[in-house]
Parts: sequence; structure tokens; C-alpha cells
Amino acid sequence: MDEGRVMYAETTGIYLIQLIGNVRYTISRGLDKLINRISRDENAREIIIDLADTQFMDSTNLGLLAKLATVSHEKFNTYPLLISNNRNINLILDSMGFQQIFRMTSGRATSASSPLRFQDISDPGSPSANILLEAHRQLSGMNAKNAETFHDVIELLTEDSAV
Repeated sequence: MDEGRVMYAETTGIYLIQLIGNVRYTISRGLDKLINRISRDENAREIIIDLADTQFMDSTNLGLLAKLATVSHEKFNTYPLLISNNRNINLILDSMGFQQIFRMTSGRATSASSPLRFQDISDPGSPSANILLEAHRQLSGMNAKNAETFHDVIELLTEDSAV
């Protein structure tokens, strides 16, 4: 399996985020830092997430995408555009209710000839318990099915962060 990467480019307040390969919690710190940066960026005006090259995504990163949707809705009064053409990823997104918090389409956000310069913000290592907890709370808050699915995870992470 390909190790996952988180890449982003920004131009005129538009943030383009690409999640590539197997995106697991072990690289989630970079995405969390980017979300916090976008929420503070006064010039930010739109978020586009490209999952065209995503093979797998765990619940932590799904939760961070939900957090990104919340930031976008609060900051720009619109949901981010999420691009995915992978059937398996689309099934996961649909099962979590992502169609309620994203504008979704298929295809690719950029071409090979794109002039954008992407930065790799993958931050390998264990994320803090707070990142894991917040990500799963975001997923849980989306709908009753997610709340039931992630109840035990949130309970365990809450206990761990209290220690």
C-alpha cells in the first residue's frame, strides 16, 4: 500500500488540498494544522479537496474533512467542493453523510500541466489525542448513525485524554 500524503496549494485565497494514497491518522497532524491556518486566514475564500488519488482514508482524516467543512461553512457560508472518482471512497463518504456537508463531484482538480506548486504537509507521527477526539466528534455530530458508530471511540479517547 502506498504511504499517504497530504498536499496543498493556495492561490488568491483558494486552498486546494490533495489527499494521496493511504491516508491514515499517522499523517493527520499536517491536515489539522492546515485547517487551523485556513480558519485564521483573512484572505481565504474557498476550499477544494481532491481525493482523485486517495486509495484509503481512515476515520480520523474523515473527521478532519468534516472539520474543514464546518470551517468553510462558518467562514464562507458555503461548503467546500470535494472531488472524488474512486468508487470505494465515494461509498465511505456517502455512508458517513458527506453529501450533506460538501458539494461533491467527480474528476480531478488539477492537470499535470497545472502551474500550482503543492506543498507536502504530511506530518508523520502519532497525532495528539485531542486531534483524534475532535475528528471523531466532528463525524459523530454529523448524524445519528455516525454518533452510534463512533460513540465507543469517543468514550475511549475522552478517557485517554483525561489521564
